Amino acid sequence: MGLTVPPPRDGASSGAPDTPGEPTETAAPPVEPFNRRIEVLIAAVDRPDETALAAQLLENRGWSVRPWLPETEHGSPEGRQGAAAPLGLGRTGLLVEVRLHGARFGAVQAAVSEIEALARRHQAGMWVVGAVLIEHDLSHDYRTEIHAHRHLPHASSPSGFRGRLATLRTTLGLITTVRVLKQPGRPFVEDVAQRLELGTLTGRPYDAEALRLRIPMGMEGRSADAPPPDPVSAWRLAGPLLAGLGVATACGFAIAVLRGFQMLVPLIIACGLIRPVGRQLTDGRQDQPPIVIVAWGTASVAGCAALGLVLALTAPGPPGQASHILAYAVGCGSALAFVLYGLGYALVHSWFSRNANWAVPALVPALALSLPWFGGLLHTMYLQAGFGVPSDAIHVSVYSSYAASLKPVGLALGLAAVVLALAG
Repeated sequence: MGLTVPPPRDGASSGAPDTPGEPTETAAPPVEPFNRRIEVLIAAVDRPDETALAAQLLENRGWSVRPWLPETEHGSPEGRQGAAAPLGLGRTGLLVEVRLHGARFGAVQAAVSEIEALARRHQAGMWVVGAVLIEHDLSHDYRTEIHAHRHLPHASSPSGFRGRLATLRTTLGLITTVRVLKQPGRPFVEDVAQRLELGTLTGRPYDAEALRLRIPMGMEGRSADAPPPDPVSAWRLAGPLLAGLGVATACGFAIAVLRGFQMLVPLIIACGLIRPVGRQLTDGRQDQPPIVIVAWGTASVAGCAALGLVLALTAPGPPGQASHILAYAVGCGSALAFVLYGLGYALVHSWFSRNANWAVPALVPALALSLPWFGGLLHTMYLQAGFGVPSDAIHVSVYSSYAASLKPVGLALGLAAVVLALAG
């Protein structure tokens, strides 16, 4: 039985026929922000009204719906019957692209739950058969990125001070980029410049005398005939770098604590970290000028060592206490980053973010009235249960009531934020 998915209707279902020869205007539903795409195969009842209802419900959520055609993959009748067997008898297939906003973890389960809840809520005859997360490797771009910048007047004479300064600015990328090109493989800059002059790329005019092309540091692509690189996790790349910066911070801390010639030991260790950290920052797989590696390494190691030095000099108490404070700060900072990361997924593009302009001002007077009452209740319970003193015998100011209520309320809000971050 053939399947035709109707377009989304604009609600004009009064029964008036369309005027012949005039196109029917359809109001597309608003597209909600999304960062996850899940393709779901749905088995719907093979009847025109049921299929139309299922397609309308799904399209009203802003999801794309198209018919599932197994004959495109299975040409023989036996193949079509075998492909349609998982749908069940009297079922037809719909391919739905569910678009959600949230974390990657649990995205497929959330898409399946959304469709099943939609079917139960409207008693629609559709069932989920399969769901798969749609992903593309967008975090890795193996093309060569070429930048065009205006020709510096003193770059042609690198012997003088201005010439060396122009060369250093070009190497470090401290110049204004007016054009960016991304080409597959490792093309020659001269060939790209020739193609720009001919207007074969964008058609925009290109002045070869005023502009210069360069490949920024770490932007060289991979050759077309090169084998695909092995996948490397982010922790494997960031782990050595974070370890080196942590050791540099510890060296700065030790420089402030030690005395005499003992200060040379952490200083020598920090100097030895400059080149490894610089190669990690400048992508050690490519050949970079030594001055660039040393510059990036010196800036990073010196900054972390200065941070450790300032921490050791300004922290109250002995150095051991300062190290404990540093450990607590790292732990609390990591927990705070995790909570903020989860709250971003939970609250961004949610009901709260869409209605925060009136919900937050409405909560302010409610909190202003409820906090002193809650603080007075805490004072009453503390005096009567702890000391047997009636609450009327001691005068408690409004500010004390506020202060007494802030700690338990803040603790409750913090725990609620952690739970909400885990849910997000």
